[in-house]
Amino acid sequence: MYIDALVWGDQFTQNQVEVFYYDDPALKQANIAESPANLQSQLLLTVDFKNNDLGRLTRLGDAKCRFTAGHK
Repeated sequence: MYIDALVWGDQFTQNQVEVFYYDDPALKQANIAESPANLQSQLLLTVDFKNNDLGRLTRLGDAKCRFTAGHK
């Protein structure tokens, strides 16, 4: 599916497709810092969704978790 979206000053593409921008959420707190790979652990996360519309994210989003090894 091809979507044409252009914002140039106050001129917008007229193709009847809604495009939304969102701020990446930020992790505020986690109940555990690490867990061995061979054990199941329940992660409880406190997340700051900033100024995003949570209703729209719930309705249109496809939430995924991404994990990385090591510390930043």
